[in-house]
Amino acid sequence: MEPLRPLIADSAVITAINNGRLKPEHFTHAEDAVLLNADGRKAVIEAFERRLSDEISHPAFARPLSYRAWLSAQCRLLGDHLTGARPDFPLLRPR
Repeated sequence: MEPLRPLIADSAVITAINNGRLKPEHFTHAEDAVLLNADGRKAVIEAFERRLSDEISHPAFARPLSYRAWLSAQCRLLGDHLTGARPDFPLLRPR
């Protein structure tokens, strides 16, 4: 799933910053660390949930899928590929 991190998690955080949903006041300083406070964690989770609802096309299906459904489909397709039930494993190719 690591190849999907930039497409889902990283882009959700960047979008939250760019849209002003994640702000400097959502962070606290503790000794040598910078931490998200409760409101910051809520903003990140909301951004992540919104990103999971975005729809994208999938090479194995004729219709768009949400990232959430896409992840589920990829897991099933990978399982089929690993057990030999499917000869190929379709990969997401970002635009």
